[in-house]
Amino acid sequence: MCTSVLFLYRACPLALDAVLGVLKLETNRSELEALAKSYGELWSKHANLKWLDIWLQAQSCVTSHDFKGAATAFQKFEKQGFGVPADTTSDMAACMLKLGKKSEAEELFAKARAQDEHVLKHMDAYARVVAFDKLERLSSELLYSSSCHAEPWVAKAWHHSKNKQFTLAERTKANIFLQKAISFGGNAEASFLQASLCFANQGFRLAVQKYSEAIQLDPSFFEAYEALIRCYLEARSDKEALSLARVAKKYIKQPAYQYYLEGIALSQKPSSLSRAITALQKAVEVEKGFEKGILILSNLYIQDGKAEKAVQMLSKQLQRHPSAVLHAELGSCYTRLKRFQEAMEQYVLALRKDPFLERAQQSLDLLRRGADQSVMSVAAGEGEAVLGAGNLEGLEVCTVRSDAKGV
Repeated sequence: MCTSVLFLYRACPLALDAVLGVLKLETNRSELEALAKSYGELWSKHANLKWLDIWLQAQSCVTSHDFKGAATAFQKFEKQGFGVPADTTSDMAACMLKLGKKSEAEELFAKARAQDEHVLKHMDAYARVVAFDKLERLSSELLYSSSCHAEPWVAKAWHHSKNKQFTLAERTKANIFLQKAISFGGNAEASFLQASLCFANQGFRLAVQKYSEAIQLDPSFFEAYEALIRCYLEARSDKEALSLARVAKKYIKQPAYQYYLEGIALSQKPSSLSRAITALQKAVEVEKGFEKGILILSNLYIQDGKAEKAVQMLSKQLQRHPSAVLHAELGSCYTRLKRFQEAMEQYVLALRKDPFLERAQQSLDLLRRGADQSVMSVAAGEGEAVLGAGNLEGLEVCTVRSDAKGV
């Protein structure tokens, strides 16, 4: 098959689908690159074809999981004044998402939709990160464009999964739409959401299977690795969790993500707590503002009896990058230290930034009801699971809700 594709490429260097086919097969890539280089010398002499060389650089980086290199290559389109089609804009958005730059990714996805309302490429990934209030319109428009592709059905499934009124009926609809998506072929985003629904319903064995399937379809799917490690930890399979974190290093090229996965894989055993803390410290050092890493590290500091250290880290981070989630986490740390007034102030700040942050609202309500010392003791102690501080399992890996009525 690869030989046939290469033959086609030799005959027609503008057959871009052939290029992508060879890159995805990962065999004979060196021959393709040699051919592309020779064509690149030709393209460079023709102003109308210069963009092809940039495009090939970017796609080669994508298929080798070098998303930072891909993003740099894609940016050359605009710097050199080339028009960027909607599909390429969507490719750029997907790269930003892989690099953990969610806001930039959402802006680029929206730009791709503005360029071409019928663009489908990577829209399933867009549905995973976009806010719920935009999902109904997005999924409806995607289905209007095509009902014969997986992406619209995955978006529809996310719309039902993120619904705050997440009932058994909503879960059933989401699963039906995911089955429809998978009927068009393997889809990593569909498998990921299927796994998340199973995980939220305590179906860990099936969740492991589906998360593994998502990783097989997309070996650079960071969130799937993170969630699968979580499944292994729930099953007390610490060795499998650590093994998976090491396997991920082959495909997840960002050092911060590598340290992060290692850290959460080591986080459950007291004997490996110090190693987990060291790994998470490296993660937040390598990537400033790495919110996931900061939240888990704060959690581990508390487990290690170093709540004051968590307070210092969060306070410093909030000066640089204020966020609702970090304010809520700092409030939880203050609660642990029985500094209730300061905790309430942080929850108020969190809710000003995100009025729908349930964790902050629940914690604030509990503290406001705690006029007597007995309730305050609950808030600082055994009520910690409700507040969400110092509790690794309380940190959401999956974005679907687990409180479906009737489940």
